[in-house]
Amino acid sequence: MSNRPIVLVHGYSDTAQGFDEWRKIISGWGRPTKSIYVGNYVSLTNEVTIKDIAEGFDRALTRETGLPADGEFDAIVHSTGMLVIRSWLNSYAEGTNRRARLKHLIALAPATNGSPLAHQGRSWLGSIFKGSRQLGPDFMEAGDEILYGLELGSRFTWDLAHDDLIKDNARFKPGAETPFVFTFCGNKNYGFLKSLVTEEEGSDGTVRWAGCALNSRKNLRRSNSRARHR
Repeated sequence: MSNRPIVLVHGYSDTAQGFDEWRKIISGWGRPTKSIYVGNYVSLTNEVTIKDIAEGFDRALTRETGLPADGEFDAIVHSTGMLVIRSWLNSYAEGTNRRARLKHLIALAPATNGSPLAHQGRSWLGSIFKGSRQLGPDFMEAGDEILYGLELGSRFTWDLAHDDLIKDNARFKPGAETPFVFTFCGNKNYGFLKSLVTEEEGSDGTVRWAGCALNSRKNLRRSNSRARHR
C-alpha cells in the first residue's frame, strides 16, 4: 500500500466532521491514521470564494502534511471539494510540478459542473436551511460567492473547464501526467421532505449525473452565411 498522504476535502456547508467515518474506513484498510488528513474550511461566509479556499488548501497542504513542495498525495473530495481541488491545480500548477503531485483523485458526487441547487441556496429559504448558525457578522449567511461559483453554467466553472478540461494543455487528459480520477454518484434522493425541494430526474438530489464526470468537450459551430441566405 502506498505511503502517500490522503487528503479529504468536504463540500459546501459541511465541515471536517463529515469525513470522520471515511477516515475510520480508510484506517481499517491498513492506512496509518497519521497519513490521512481532513481539510476544513468555512463556506457559509458571503465574502469567501472557491479560489480563496484553494489558496488556503495550498498553504495547509504543506503546513499540515509536512509534504515538500513537490510531495505527492492522493485526494478524496465531495461535492464542492471537486471545484476546490481543480481550482488549486489551476491556480498553482503553472511553473511548478503541482500537476504531477496529485496522483489519485476520488470524487464523491462532485459538483464538477455546478449544482442546480446553488440558485436556491442564495434565497431566503436557503439561508434558513443552510445559513450559518454561528452568532456574529456571518449569522444566517449562506456563502453567496461560493454559490455563485456553483451555479450551473457559472463564469467560474466555465473558465475552469476551459483551463483544465478543454485547452490543448489541459490538466485532465489521457497521459501519465494526469491524475487517476474515479467518480461516484448516488442514484437516490434524500427522502420525502428534502425531495420536495431537490427532486430532479437524473440526479442524486444535489448534483446531476451528467455533470459529475470530467469528460467535457466544447463544440464550435461556425455559421455559413451563404447557407443562411439560400
